[in-house]
Amino acid sequence: MLQQVSRRLTYANVVSTLGLFLVLTGGTAMAVNGSLPGQNTVGSKDIINNEVTGADVNESTLGKVPSALTATLGGRGGPTQDTCNPNSAAFETCATVGLTVPPGPEARALVFGHVRAFAEGFSSEGLGRCRLSTNTLGPISDTDVSVGAPAGSPKFFNLVGVVPLLGPGAHTLRIECNDNDSDFNIDYDRASVQVIGLAAG
Repeated sequence: MLQQVSRRLTYANVVSTLGLFLVLTGGTAMAVNGSLPGQNTVGSKDIINNEVTGADVNESTLGKVPSALTATLGGRGGPTQDTCNPNSAAFETCATVGLTVPPGPEARALVFGHVRAFAEGFSSEGLGRCRLSTNTLGPISDTDVSVGAPAGSPKFFNLVGVVPLLGPGAHTLRIECNDNDSDFNIDYDRASVQVIGLAAG
């Protein structure tokens, strides 16, 4: 008798019988891959890609992203006055923005400057220079650019720089411009500065 049953016992028979049993009894079947239920642990293999949402996560348990500082470090600064009008080769501040580095490790800063240059008065052309700088470290390397604008044709200039390590505390980032030639007077307006704090590592 047992031999007759074993000859009729196939994979299909077993699976169909098990399925019928689960349907009739209302039971459930679960395949465990990784951690066992009740251990309060979920492994990477237990999660289907793109199935965990924000509602499933306790945000207060998440740490800071190691490669960036908080968004509150970022900001945008406007012009210090309507028109920036340097009258010599000395640099004059045209726009500023503040940045506060929290207690802890030093941070870098990515700085963007934007300014419009135009020839002053009856000058045939305006010539000067602009750069990014900080109140604590001075001019930012590789951001000094020559600017020029023919009479009646204002030109916009963009500057980008990375500030070396800034210690905790308040810092001021700025765009500064000068008048390079007394015979070709130049003025500036629409100046702005934006900054994004970055982790030092």
